[in-house]
Amino acid sequence: MISAFPFRRGCIRKSCIAFIMALYLVLCIVFLLLSSGTIESLNDQSRAAESRTIDSPTSSAGIRLSVHVFVDTDIRNFKRLWRSLNEADPVANTSTEFQFHLTRSSKRAYLNREKILSTATSKHGTVQPVRIHNSNTSERQLTMGSWIPKSRHEYAIFLNDSSLVSPHILKFAYAAIATYFDANVLPKNVTSKCAGISLQTLEFDPVHNKPFFHSKEGVNMFASQFPQMRGVLLAPGPWIRFRKWVDSLPEEFDPILPNSMTNRGFRHAKKYLLRFMFQSDAFMLYTNESLLQGQWDMNSTDVQVLSTDKEDDGRFYFPSLSAMEIYNAYFERVDSVDSLKTLPSKPTAFDKCTMIMNAYDRADSLINRLRHYETLAKLDRIIVVWNHQTIEPPFRVSQSHPNNALVASNSSIPEKQFKVPVHIIRQLNSSLNNRFLPFKEIQTDCIIAMDDDFDYRHSHLAYAIRLFQGDFFNHAIGFRHMARMHRKQKDGTWKYMTDPENGASIVLPTGMVFHRKYLDMYTYALPQHARDIVDSKVNGEDILFNLMVANATRSGPVFVNLFSRGIALPGLWWKPAHMENRSLCLTRLIKEVFGGVSPLMKAHRPFLRPSRLWKAALLIASVCLMVHYWGVVNSGIVESTGIDPFSSSPNQTTDLPWEHVCIIGNAQKEADAVRTHSMWNSQIPSFWFVWGEPISSADARPIPYPSNVHLAQTGDKKSWADGILYLLNIARQNYDCEYIFTHDDDLSFNVKDEKNSRSLHEVLSEILLKHQPAVAGFPWAVGDSTIATMKSISEHYKGKEVSPLTGFDSGMVLYHKSIVDFFIPYSPRGEGGFTGHWSLCAHFINLFAPHIFRGDALRINAIGYTNLISFDNVPEEERSQPKVLKNGLITHGESRHPYEYHMNEPLKIFLSNGMKNRQQRWGRDIGLQDLVWDVKEAPQYSTLLQLSADPKKHRSFDRWQVLKRIEEFYDLHHPILSKNKWIRDSFSDLELNEFLDGIESKGRDFSFVIHIFTLNRQESFDKLWASVNQANRIHRPVSFHVHLDSGKADNNAPFFFYVEHLRGLVSPHGPVQISVSSSPKGLRGNIMDAWTPTSSNEYGIFLEDDISVSTHFLEFAEQMVSRYLHPRGAPGFTAKCIGISLYNQKFDEVNDKDWTVSTGPHHHPYLLQQPQSWGAVYAPEAWNDFRKWFFAQPPDFNPLIPNSMTNRWLKTKSWKKFLIRYMYSKGKFMLYPNFPGFLSLTTNRLEVGTNDKAQNGPYRTMMLKKFNVPLLDLTRIGDSGLEKENVKYLKSVATRDSGGRVRLDMHLTATDGTASKLPNSLDQITPFLPSTRSKTSPNLPQMDKLTVFNTYFHEVPDIHALTEGITPKSFDKCTLILEPPQQDTKLLMDQLQHYHLVSLLDVIFVVWDPTFGKPPQVNAPSRSKPKTRNKRRKKSQYDFQVPIEFIIPTTSNLSSKHKSIANADIQTDCIISASTEWRIPHYELDFAISMFQGHFFNHLIGFNPRGHSHIPSSEAGEEWSYVVGKSQNTVSILANGFVYHRKYLGMTSSAVNRISGAASNEGCGECGDVLLNMLIANATKMGPVVIESPGLPPTNSTWSSEAVQTRANCLSQFQKEVFQGVMPLKYSKSHFEPPKRVLKKVHGVEYPEQVTPALKKLLSVDRLHALAE
Repeated sequence: MISAFPFRRGCIRKSCIAFIMALYLVLCIVFLLLSSGTIESLNDQSRAAESRTIDSPTSSAGIRLSVHVFVDTDIRNFKRLWRSLNEADPVANTSTEFQFHLTRSSKRAYLNREKILSTATSKHGTVQPVRIHNSNTSERQLTMGSWIPKSRHEYAIFLNDSSLVSPHILKFAYAAIATYFDANVLPKNVTSKCAGISLQTLEFDPVHNKPFFHSKEGVNMFASQFPQMRGVLLAPGPWIRFRKWVDSLPEEFDPILPNSMTNRGFRHAKKYLLRFMFQSDAFMLYTNESLLQGQWDMNSTDVQVLSTDKEDDGRFYFPSLSAMEIYNAYFERVDSVDSLKTLPSKPTAFDKCTMIMNAYDRADSLINRLRHYETLAKLDRIIVVWNHQTIEPPFRVSQSHPNNALVASNSSIPEKQFKVPVHIIRQLNSSLNNRFLPFKEIQTDCIIAMDDDFDYRHSHLAYAIRLFQGDFFNHAIGFRHMARMHRKQKDGTWKYMTDPENGASIVLPTGMVFHRKYLDMYTYALPQHARDIVDSKVNGEDILFNLMVANATRSGPVFVNLFSRGIALPGLWWKPAHMENRSLCLTRLIKEVFGGVSPLMKAHRPFLRPSRLWKAALLIASVCLMVHYWGVVNSGIVESTGIDPFSSSPNQTTDLPWEHVCIIGNAQKEADAVRTHSMWNSQIPSFWFVWGEPISSADARPIPYPSNVHLAQTGDKKSWADGILYLLNIARQNYDCEYIFTHDDDLSFNVKDEKNSRSLHEVLSEILLKHQPAVAGFPWAVGDSTIATMKSISEHYKGKEVSPLTGFDSGMVLYHKSIVDFFIPYSPRGEGGFTGHWSLCAHFINLFAPHIFRGDALRINAIGYTNLISFDNVPEEERSQPKVLKNGLITHGESRHPYEYHMNEPLKIFLSNGMKNRQQRWGRDIGLQDLVWDVKEAPQYSTLLQLSADPKKHRSFDRWQVLKRIEEFYDLHHPILSKNKWIRDSFSDLELNEFLDGIESKGRDFSFVIHIFTLNRQESFDKLWASVNQANRIHRPVSFHVHLDSGKADNNAPFFFYVEHLRGLVSPHGPVQISVSSSPKGLRGNIMDAWTPTSSNEYGIFLEDDISVSTHFLEFAEQMVSRYLHPRGAPGFTAKCIGISLYNQKFDEVNDKDWTVSTGPHHHPYLLQQPQSWGAVYAPEAWNDFRKWFFAQPPDFNPLIPNSMTNRWLKTKSWKKFLIRYMYSKGKFMLYPNFPGFLSLTTNRLEVGTNDKAQNGPYRTMMLKKFNVPLLDLTRIGDSGLEKENVKYLKSVATRDSGGRVRLDMHLTATDGTASKLPNSLDQITPFLPSTRSKTSPNLPQMDKLTVFNTYFHEVPDIHALTEGITPKSFDKCTLILEPPQQDTKLLMDQLQHYHLVSLLDVIFVVWDPTFGKPPQVNAPSRSKPKTRNKRRKKSQYDFQVPIEFIIPTTSNLSSKHKSIANADIQTDCIISASTEWRIPHYELDFAISMFQGHFFNHLIGFNPRGHSHIPSSEAGEEWSYVVGKSQNTVSILANGFVYHRKYLGMTSSAVNRISGAASNEGCGECGDVLLNMLIANATKMGPVVIESPGLPPTNSTWSSEAVQTRANCLSQFQKEVFQGVMPLKYSKSHFEPPKRVLKKVHGVEYPEQVTPALKKLLSVDRLHALAE
């Protein structure tokens, strides 16, 4: 535990502590002097062994097992352990090695134990010499140095001498190794994550300090992320990685786990292993206690069994990992090993703290406090909350300082530099609540609240932090002099007191340490009223915080009994009424926020920091140990004169020495760096970041290194990409490098032509001088032989010195100095949501180089290379690492660099979206046919001497030419270029804006393809074509694609004449293409096959041939795309916007009613979660995504959405129905115009076609009223008949061009004359945020400011609300509720056999009367997990295809039944109520379901043979007769056997409570269906929907007179008690007939068409007969 003592006063205790510490110090010094030689020799042996085995483990033919026994002082424990080990069952053909570890103590005891251990022998294998460890060797050093695997097949068991082992431990160990590590029971990508197998079960949770209970049924093993260090079988791979990780840590590192009680322990090996497993997603396997019984059975065909010393024997099987329960480091059960990556908190978030300092106007005091705390250990950053509204902050942090990022924009404010990052956050309002805001800059869990008038000693704060990281991470920790208390007064108020007498309960925020989660709780969980109280009193934020924490923890704060002196500066506490205000705040907060009950509790006992004598003793002892274990470990070596590793300026100075080539690369060892440097004859200066070992000093080297090789090393680890960027900056500070050569240390280059006598560097220099390329690579032998495209290019240029560059590796590339910043840094830095280390996949921008530089990008064929280390020779356990998804990128393996994973499709798609031509191949896919360029030679050939003497001869690639090349190939608006350093450094904001405006003025940034769909309506098409050609032209490219679906030609336009007519079309807007389908596709098929966008800059406009367009439709489309869709990401929500409607929506098709919208006098467009088929612009990425989703659906998929009238559309004809479901389930939307008077850019003429049949008459008149809208024509504004304000608006968007033509202008250009600029700082550019160059519009706000409507035409707060509560699948299927009236199991099973084959069923619920006894067993799948059958068990008689669940009410009365049904887990909106007395034929039930999903989801749908009615039996209408069958007024009541909506279940359950006798079996206990009829009729004001069904038996012959009279009594009772005397029942006016039954012959039996081929195989002849009946 953390060293802490109760605070007590007294000289005796202090004297005892001083005496013990002094004695300890003397003993340490004496012992070190006596044993220094032994320790040094052992450490030397350990380091030597480690250097031989860890880096290069040798392979072994078979499994090797070593047992390590750690012997303590009592030799008797060891004897008992050794006896049990020798009695263990031997394992044939194995040899086990035993190693004893003995800790030195007093001479006699030590010699006695050593003698006994040295004479020990074993029948299982060899016993190694005893390893002696000194008494001052820590437990961690002892454990970590005990075992160094000599091969990947060597495993180890760690045992304490106090252990007792099973006689079958060795059999279990060898069998477990063979099963889980050699036989691949674990997946290969998981094996390397398994650290070992515990030989003892896990029954206690040390993380939460409580017992651990896990399931002991089913499988006999489980996996946990919590480790064991004794009684464990360890695997070599994870152990090696663990030791390397520990060796790389600084000595002061404390391996704490976020929010864990294990943090309070000493830094022992188990604590380190827990942190390692937590960070690397590793785990251990454990056995269940209940299975530690049984006998080993080696003859079993089911492989291994486990045995223990218990006599009760049973068999034990090793389960697969998928069958085990898996627990993470917090003992929480997870679904799989992959779920271990979902960490509750970042591992490093608990290592340091963030200080939040509250400040107002005290400038000098603030600066002094920052200077005081900037050197505090474990401090991550300081956040200054500046609350003053008018006074500027006293300083700004230096922008050039690498550790700081800051705020103040006033250049007159002086700069300050600090040793930790400082963020000054100026608040919009002055509120005390601001100090508890969860600022986004906070990256740690530990928070230190501080004021600007207090200087705490660093040691005091460090001790408080240790308490937080140990036991008290959920508490508020403060200092004793900051303690306050509360007391309740007699009048019910609460008094705030500064001098606690009986224990403190409140801690002031100055110096308070607490968890970050309380910031979120304070800001978001507390009611706003609580914070308003603080603001109104300008006091009490700390009181509210203490109340909140106490309420959450149910305990008091923690105090440290140390004192630090503050600075007496004036503040709120100086005010006279300060204490009274705090008491008032305390009273109001307790009464108004916490219900009058104070959650405050007395504090934990105060903790005392160790005394100074103890601190001095520890310091001296630590110094002695450091001297004893002294070694040269320098984590900041940069071995080259004049190199500043922290300089990041890329600017080249003329006084630097010029070099033709400079090598930069990462090296594991300095020997690798020197070897690679020497390979180029030491003629090229090279810079190496050594990451695998410390750099040796110059005196320790046997041979001096060349003067131009530079080795660099920092204290922190760097990824490959970070190392390259780090070295690039160093190289630029020392040389003027013409070319930068990124060079891996595992490459061996050679001159291919053996006859060439020139050296390697001479060949390279000559080629670079001859061609002077922008970028150059080397031949990739693997790609040339395995990738077809590269192979063709390689064969074409065979024998040539150079060839065009295609696929290449970033680890061996030369970049010209003028463009190197375009490629480096490599790693994605948040663009598109992708961040992470370098990988080939993340480096695809490098593979764009051939298209950008063309002939200036070459491959040097004259020089070849081989890989000394590749993925093929990575150790198997490392190569089989699981795939890890982090920051959007997938990597796998733990080799020297994270290897790419070829399935990083999201990143590939993201990068390829920026290509102007989607069909253009790039990277390694470039083939010989794509090379329309060849390599170039330099226009001016110079020698090295000439270049070095005359800087004017140095080549520099023209920045404008490069930018134009990039723009021709790639979209400059794409986020991948938003942080490109070369673009930002090479061009000013004004230059970039002018360049991009020039592109837009030429219309090259995006284009339109107008797709027109027609069948055989030439007259209708000609009307559309005329209106299109009359439209105003735009300067962006427009083309046409007419899609003619083949069909029957009518008399007016024979088909072949129509085709010839279309082929003669011309348009002033652009070229026309005609496509004629070879077979009828229908409108849906024609549209879905029409357009596959080839570029992200190509937008599609869809028009059907019965559409007419406005003269302004192209202008509107162009301006809306410019404002909201292009460039992608400009509005921030483009990914959710599928396009722009040209039709002004007038009718709500979901609810079948008129629609109107008002967004104010500006008539802003609005966002609607509905697609448009009568003229719309679709975005390329959105359309491609929809097509991918559409073609992924099964053929029988019906794209429904809950409670929508669009469900009645035929799925075989309507493509819009699919798009509605897609947008609903994905939360996507479309932008709609909102011109006054429903003026639109398109309108529908509603001519006869696929979906519109009526040509004349009332129906057509009604349809025109619904859907026909006037076209926008700005030349006739005066004739529009609109109100004055609307006419004024139309005039404001009308303008005339130079030719006098009236055009539409939506004012996309700012009116203030100012041009928006690109930000100066790269950090200000983030992907998918509003484009900084998008010009502001006074009339068109950003997309996130527009009014939003969901699928149901209801207004919602914002775009995010479109995805809230979305359950599209709830309407796809139905739930069947079956209520048997009597206990007849056979009849019930027959009904289940009949209904379970209904295709649209989700689950069957059987309402089982509790008086029937126990329900029957059914063999049916579960909704949560499909049921797996045991092959040994006899197959059940029943086999159901849908889940079947029983609902058992507590009683059999009406109230209990309906309450149980309402509380059931029903997941569908469609409910089918059925009885066991009769069956509904499948085809009729399917028809009823389709009626529900279409028009009648609010109605009750049933069948005529089950239809009843009601007639009055008294003149007052208070008594009613129940008529079985139809009466003269047709049907008004449907007996059980109908379809209805789930929402009525709750309504029925509520109504039952108002019925007398519902809680008993008296009266209306069997009238539940009558009540449901009345409730639905009352809600809809309509009668039921009746289906004429000849397949159902009538009910008039089966009902007794008593039953009929009971239902008549129910009618009268329900009318009186539920509906206040009003009869809600209505007679049906909706009667339908199902489609004709279609039968087929199978096995000689006629069966309905609904039986699918898959079900035919499952059905026997008997069941086919039953189905046919």
